[in-house]
Amino acid sequence: MISGETPWKGRLGVDGPHPTLTLDSELRGLGIDLPDPLGKAPATSRPLHLDIALADRTRLSGRLGSNLGLRWQQGAPGRGQVWIGRDAPSDWPAEPGWSVQAYLPRLAPAAWGSALSPLIDGGRNGTAADVGVSRVTLDTDCLSVGERCLGSLIVDGGPQADGWRLALDGSLLSGRLEYRPRRHVPLDIRLDRLRLDDLVPDDSVAATSQDSGQLFQELDVPPTPIPMPDGIGKVPAGQLSVESLHWQSSTFGPFSANWRTSPDQLVLDPVSLSLGEIDARGNLTWEASGPEASLTRSRLSLEGAMSARHCGPWNSRWQ
Repeated sequence: MISGETPWKGRLGVDGPHPTLTLDSELRGLGIDLPDPLGKAPATSRPLHLDIALADRTRLSGRLGSNLGLRWQQGAPGRGQVWIGRDAPSDWPAEPGWSVQAYLPRLAPAAWGSALSPLIDGGRNGTAADVGVSRVTLDTDCLSVGERCLGSLIVDGGPQADGWRLALDGSLLSGRLEYRPRRHVPLDIRLDRLRLDDLVPDDSVAATSQDSGQLFQELDVPPTPIPMPDGIGKVPAGQLSVESLHWQSSTFGPFSANWRTSPDQLVLDPVSLSLGEIDARGNLTWEASGPEASLTRSRLSLEGAMSARHCGPWNSRWQ
């Protein structure tokens, strides 16, 4: 994540009631392998300034460029804060350990997950408490997947005894996420609502046909094959439940699914979805079929009365 060497200069002050140490560097020669706004190439500069009070209880404060600030006070236990893209907090955190508050105009989970995977893999048998994190608050205007913005999101939470618990809220969804790496199914996501308008691309669903009585219609032209996403095998097994899903003017649900992954396969089993008076249950397998393509196998059973009024926008063609 951080590599290289960089020159720095320090100043030791002994005139005050306790010694102070000041460190400064432009970080030239040091690379930070993180997405914007924290990442940097070794050839670029970014000012780092640290002030350290060498008293009975050491205090530290500093800034990295214009986006990141931090402070720490030693104690029993110690408390510290990191803030990114926002002003310094007015108060110290109540919990011991590090509190992280971040505002990122655009957040790409795939890029951050790839950059932080060495830390996650190295601490897979531990918890957030093992690295001294007490609370995380993340605010973004744009949850980015590919070139699309899925909506705003606020994430707030911290460590439990055996993992993480995070509250989720934004224009895209609301609910909670729990991650317990020691469990057989580490990831548990429970949502009160999920908005699909931006999650499903406009060209994925054709115009709704109010005269059709079929839930799904077969396309004349098969979809273009796409490869399995890189790193699919690193996604931990999990379960998802959504109380209500919103698409245009329709609301349906609940939806639930369990998943497991391998380097060349994603399995959803079981999957269930309620569409008005229709209940759909089954499973789906998505697996690699060569380096440039993939295929899916699914089994679905339907129960209940089927009509355009109940199916709403799903009464359409799919790609």
